[in-house]
Amino acid sequence: MNKKLNLNYVSEIIGEDYKSWNKGDYILIQSQTGTGKTFAILGSKNSEGFIDKIDNKTLLYLCNRSELKSQILIDLIKKFDEYNLIKKDNDTNKENIFELDNIECDINKLNSLKTVRNITVETYQSVSTKILNYDYLKNEKYDEMRNFDYIVCDECHYYLTDSSFNNSIDVVFTELIRNRYANTIKIFMSATIDEIEDAIVAGLEYNNKLYNVDNKLHKISTGIDYSYLHTNYFVNEKDIVTTIKNDKTDNKWLIFVKSKKEGNFIKEELQALNIDTEFIMSSTPKNNKEKRNIREKSKFDCRVLVSTKCLDNGVNIKDDSVKNLVVLSYDKTTFIQEVGRLRLDINNAREINLYIPTFNKRIFKGLINKYDKKIEQTKEYETDLSENKIQFKRKYDRKLNYLYNDLFFTDKEGKYEINTLGYSRLYKDKNFAEKMIMKFEGGIEMEDGTIEKFDCDYKDKFAYVKEQLKWLGLEEAFSEDNLIEMVADDVIVDNLKNFLEDAYENNERFTKDFFLNKMNEFLEDDNIRLAINKIDNGKSRSKGMKLYNKLFEVLELDFVVGSNRFKENGKLVTKWIVVSNK
Repeated sequence: MNKKLNLNYVSEIIGEDYKSWNKGDYILIQSQTGTGKTFAILGSKNSEGFIDKIDNKTLLYLCNRSELKSQILIDLIKKFDEYNLIKKDNDTNKENIFELDNIECDINKLNSLKTVRNITVETYQSVSTKILNYDYLKNEKYDEMRNFDYIVCDECHYYLTDSSFNNSIDVVFTELIRNRYANTIKIFMSATIDEIEDAIVAGLEYNNKLYNVDNKLHKISTGIDYSYLHTNYFVNEKDIVTTIKNDKTDNKWLIFVKSKKEGNFIKEELQALNIDTEFIMSSTPKNNKEKRNIREKSKFDCRVLVSTKCLDNGVNIKDDSVKNLVVLSYDKTTFIQEVGRLRLDINNAREINLYIPTFNKRIFKGLINKYDKKIEQTKEYETDLSENKIQFKRKYDRKLNYLYNDLFFTDKEGKYEINTLGYSRLYKDKNFAEKMIMKFEGGIEMEDGTIEKFDCDYKDKFAYVKEQLKWLGLEEAFSEDNLIEMVADDVIVDNLKNFLEDAYENNERFTKDFFLNKMNEFLEDDNIRLAINKIDNGKSRSKGMKLYNKLFEVLELDFVVGSNRFKENGKLVTKWIVVSNK
């Protein structure tokens, strides 16, 4: 049943507050996905946005995806009726023509466009490139950013999330957070702003002290309400595959995976069941049918869409038929961003079934081993670098692949430097994995974030589930009953039920061997076999009567198997019979 969420739209929380913002101030906007942060800034053709209130002052809008940049520019073109900026010429190639509001436009003009009236749109990556080009080649201006009255940093968590694989994002991070723009108001927006907030605050305090000024920090929030989510927990992806097979509705599924291997496994399993499934990732061509559907219609046609984190922000799915969401991730920012890909009307939100992994201590130990190896090797490099720079250069100048390219770079003078953002990301990930291991071992998180161990014998197999629920503000919704484990194929369960029902109604009698052989047919289902092995801890080679009765109970079948003595050919024989336990 749909409900009104306890959230505010970003336009509501900004309200008239912007009038109290002064040059040099930092604005932090925590905005749950779906609360219209981009709309609050830009508005639309028929609705006023922040840009309509600032008297034609200049605004730079920074985003982290080129496709999002194109969409923002299109929105501005529609708003200001500036189709002439991208309208096709007589010599425009046919393959470059696309239609916008019945007007033929040139995709190359859109791709090269940056400014519509007083609004400029750039990606973080393009700004980083400009800064590096200026530092090295002196052939591009980047200090033009200082001339803007407002700079909006959308999805600002990007600074940290991408630092584990992008070693140039620290350039724009330093420029926008650490450097003072005396005449510019900087606005930082994200649904997961808490991870980057300390760094933003530190940058403001650094500038205030260095320049003896008193620029202010303004924090506003839409609130958090994920009560529209009904959460289920799963142990392995096979249970998700069977759950989808058992789903007899026409509802769609969106699945986020951690890796290409994981995505291909789910896709192949579902396609083998003739379930229409597509898997997309960053390397999937832009003209892929489902990528195009999402870009142009904010929908996908297939029954199940599997994706890596390439869709984790800047992309919206607006489709009421998508009612099932599966999220596999190791960190809060990725998790919240992926949950937020399904857009809802916050005044009339539909219920979404969210499936989250239990994971286990072993997984996080494996992550720590990977992080420790990286940290240890990086410390060795640091020592080598500090002790003898010439020796270090001799050792690695022609073996750059030996260095972690997210942690090391050379500056314009050829000096090796440590990427502090990447290093920070590495330690954050390691610290989180260590915290999760302590929680799996029964540790309790205190108000100050430390973990205390009260009961040495207590182990919590749902530690990561509870962590994910905490991120959503749904800690109180935890229930072990929401665990889906060893999900049996409905078709096979129905066949088993029909067999038991017929045997009961026809008062059939079986020899023990016949009954066990019949049960073995149903054990061809992997999860039924796993369920019965779990019941007896995998000890019994030959499954007996008590074991099968426990299995029927687990499968919620209203029958038990018993035995009785009957006369056959003048002799008493023992036969197995099926009895109803209703």
